[in-house]
Amino acid sequence: MKKVLGELDEEAVIKDIKEKLDYKELREDIKEFREKFAKLIEAAGIEKLVIYVDELDRCSPNTILDTLEAMRLFLFNGKVAFVIGADERHVSYAIKNKFKDIEGINMDIGKEYQEKIIQYPILNTKYE
Repeated sequence: MKKVLGELDEEAVIKDIKEKLDYKELREDIKEFREKFAKLIEAAGIEKLVIYVDELDRCSPNTILDTLEAMRLFLFNGKVAFVIGADERHVSYAIKNKFKDIEGINMDIGKEYQEKIIQYPILNTKYE
């Protein structure tokens, strides 16, 4: 049986607090990872690290999003760049499946998301 504090569900409040604490730990883990990675790049004497990701569009929508999110962990460091080979329509589809349209806001979430991550898109219209 749930205890209710006024209009608040105590179990829901506790769950929400735990999720926020877990998120705080995640942010701290990400910060620590970034610091250690920066030190590793520095110690290795790497001036620029270029990572090629080809055929991203052949992955499942969830894997596409997981890969993009993982790449974001490295983008903070000015010494890391990614070159992505993918059909932007498939990537956009994956993004739209994860982040549904927001009612009342007219935007293409797939396009907006990609524009935040991809600085220099090079379109190959030869095969369209």
